[in-house]
Amino acid sequence: FDKDGSGTISKDELAEVIHAWGVNPSEEEIADLVNEVDHDGDGEIDFKEFLAMMQKKTCGVDLEDELKEAFKIFDADGDGLISATEFKRAMSKLGHKFTESEAEALIKKADTN
Repeated sequence: FDKDGSGTISKDELAEVIHAWGVNPSEEEIADLVNEVDHDGDGEIDFKEFLAMMQKKTCGVDLEDELKEAFKIFDADGDGLISATEFKRAMSKLGHKFTESEAEALIKKADTN
């Protein structure tokens, strides 16, 4: 999420990720999300604040269902597998660019069978 490597997630970075998930909150809703967990008041989400936000948002949520939905974002052809091309495409939508060989190397590292 931290595209600029600053160690924090800005409102713009959070909005970009949420939009990539297919959700279109208003600027006010994004600001509310940040302000809800921004305990130090710097207008950005640091790692501890991010963890608190994720714990709060996932409380009572079936994480298995959430992970299945996230998997579907990567598994574009619905075959139950994530190819290097699908991984590269999904990550590109999130603002992370990978070459085909980088994507293949990551898939090989994660693929245990």
